[in-house]
Amino acid sequence: MPNLPPEVWLLVVQFTSRWDLFKLIGLNRVFFNTVLDLRWKRLEFSTASISYKTLGRLSDPFISNRVESMRITLYLEESNFENPFKSLKEFYRQARNNRIIRGASNLFRKGGARSTRLHNAAFTDVINTISVISPNFINIRELTIRTSYNLSPLLSYRLLRPLLSSFSGSFGTVLQELSLEGTLDEFRILLGSNPTFDSLVQLNLLFKESLPDSPTGHVDENHILVSVVAPFVNSLSPYLQSLSLKSYFPLDLSHFLTELSTFPAFHTLDVRMAFNKTTNYPASLIPFIGEKSDTLRNLALPLIPFQRFSPDVQLQEALSRWLLEFIADERCCSQLRTLEIYPTRTPAGLDILLTCIRRTSKSLREIHIRGRFFSSHENKAIIDALSQCENLNTVSLNVCRLDITLLDTLASKIPYLERIMMLIEDDVHDDGSAGISSTLADDLKERQYTDWNLKELTVKPKEGIIDPYTMSALAGSIPSLRFLGKYYTLRRNQLGM
Repeated sequence: MPNLPPEVWLLVVQFTSRWDLFKLIGLNRVFFNTVLDLRWKRLEFSTASISYKTLGRLSDPFISNRVESMRITLYLEESNFENPFKSLKEFYRQARNNRIIRGASNLFRKGGARSTRLHNAAFTDVINTISVISPNFINIRELTIRTSYNLSPLLSYRLLRPLLSSFSGSFGTVLQELSLEGTLDEFRILLGSNPTFDSLVQLNLLFKESLPDSPTGHVDENHILVSVVAPFVNSLSPYLQSLSLKSYFPLDLSHFLTELSTFPAFHTLDVRMAFNKTTNYPASLIPFIGEKSDTLRNLALPLIPFQRFSPDVQLQEALSRWLLEFIADERCCSQLRTLEIYPTRTPAGLDILLTCIRRTSKSLREIHIRGRFFSSHENKAIIDALSQCENLNTVSLNVCRLDITLLDTLASKIPYLERIMMLIEDDVHDDGSAGISSTLADDLKERQYTDWNLKELTVKPKEGIIDPYTMSALAGSIPSLRFLGKYYTLRRNQLGM
């Protein structure tokens, strides 16, 4: 084995496939540590399926120090002691765990009676062990804790209460991203110990609906949001840069948003999925965004989950009214670099979108327009507005029809664009105003967009894919193109270009 310096071996590692790295683990110390880092860098487990062997390995600082991202799913199903053989599946599980039956069945297996099955740790042992060994997790930068509906409050809450505080005392000064998912009652338990994270820059909160027959009884959702969740978010105020709010059920966030303080480093807000099946969007969200306009750079505005493509305009009236109030505050969108918006299918939707584009024209770099399919004359108005955004490099939008006129307009009006994603309506219209033009491939043969700086183009019908003939014509007409959809990474030397 050549006596090469570690820097050279590290370079070799960079050009070695993951599969080969695992086969070369015993070659030298560089490969050994690289493989262990790959194995333990991202740790993801459920409290119902982690083995005692894995917990034992994590108890060794040599292993736990390598963990940089940890994702825990809290799962606990209360045992049914009245009927231990409630189903055939449960009977089989009980029989499989019976020492005598298991030993007898092993006689018929290759290798004799020796069992290789790893025993899963009990919920109590998992939580207690993770809490005790948390001081060993000194390099965790990302932490996700999500609960399942099988989590039994009466059995688990006592154990979960100190969990986050044990983490904050161990790696709270280095943690950068925290994601929490659960019911508001579970948020109350997890945050009740007042954990602190002095370096947290990204916080993702996902709220789930409590079960109607929850043993904890009625939960005052607004009280928990205001008295527990909001103070925790405010404790991150000096450092927090990004906040994502999602909800799986109709949840009133009005008072919660009012309680949030200023965030001097705040630059990203994602509320796309914060309002599930709602007809009432909180007015308090507008001043919250407006007050942070000096630092806010990335904004994802509310969508209507599962109803974005619905032809029923009445379902979208509430969001349209809220968006009109939103653009009435001139502070909103003033310095955005990234904007994600669903302008709705209402008559006011196009004007809402154009107002947002014009207001962000000096700073906008990336825009994602969701849900609504725009006609040819609407596309022209949108492209005209986008042409005033000199820093723009990425556009995502939905169009009714893809034809040569649309591509000509994009290439001439926004030649500096680098990425375009287009979803095309494929519902058949009598006037031929939807879908992909039947002459597009032939029209493209007469085009060479040499002044277009486009690097990535994704074009997809709402259902299905575009035929290879049209895709090939697109690739041949745009010399700068390097990526054409998920399944068309271009290799110009193979295409003879």
